[in-house]
Amino acid sequence: MRHQAAAGVLGVLALTACGGDAEASGDPIVARGSATVAPITELIAADGGFDVEVNADGTTTGFEAFCSGDVDINNASEAIPGPEAQTDFLSQCEQNGVEFIELPIGLDSLTVVRNQANDFAGDLTMEELQAIWEPGSEVTTWSDLRSEWPDEEIVLAGRPSGSGTFDVFTHYVVGETGGIRDD
Repeated sequence: MRHQAAAGVLGVLALTACGGDAEASGDPIVARGSATVAPITELIAADGGFDVEVNADGTTTGFEAFCSGDVDINNASEAIPGPEAQTDFLSQCEQNGVEFIELPIGLDSLTVVRNQANDFAGDLTMEELQAIWEPGSEVTTWSDLRSEWPDEEIVLAGRPSGSGTFDVFTHYVVGETGGIRDD
């Protein structure tokens, strides 16, 4: 943990130097982006005595603000998207003269959680997860997946669009970044 904290301090300092003169002007350093990464930034700021304003409004929202030059740091749960992505943030940063350094301070992960009362669905396959979450899915009960499972409603919860976690989940589970059922 100490090594991650040290890397994070370096990240705050390096990205601030690239993003503007907030610390020199007395204004707080502004960080936006991932709710997953925000607590790390808050910890690093507190440990280092930095004046950092942290807004956890999603990786994509953070990229939008960062690449337009409106904030000093983007807390992101993914690398900055380039030309292959839905939005080419690399080009936006370049067009707006925003120079940056990416410093990985941790690894994000995805977790699929089931209620402890659900004692039957302990081994969902990727194909079953895709069938549940894909656009237009008609899977609404556990028995829709496997006939031996109960005819009980599946209750879904997840990160909203604009979150890097949402993008990664939909990419790997559904096969299409941002593609998901609409209920």
